[in-house]
Amino acid sequence: MTEEMVSELLLMTMQTIGLLVAPTLLAVVVVGILINILQTITQIRDTALAFVPKVIAAAVALLMTASWGLQILRAFIEYMMELVGRGVF
Repeated sequence: MTEEMVSELLLMTMQTIGLLVAPTLLAVVVVGILINILQTITQIRDTALAFVPKVIAAAVALLMTASWGLQILRAFIEYMMELVGRGVF
């Protein structure tokens, strides 16, 4: 295994992780900002008010993007198995 191949695998792994995490992270950040604005307007500082909507948003985002995420993960695993089959590792 060359240095180029290691850096390519690392880059591909990081891109795959980013693609899998991005929808959930984006949903949680957007809901967090909206809840913080709501808390600022109403001056209510309740941790449950901030936590529960974020969990719900994460669950909804995961459910909505599950099939897409599995396709991305499957393509990544197939590529890795192809490399193993060629004897790269």
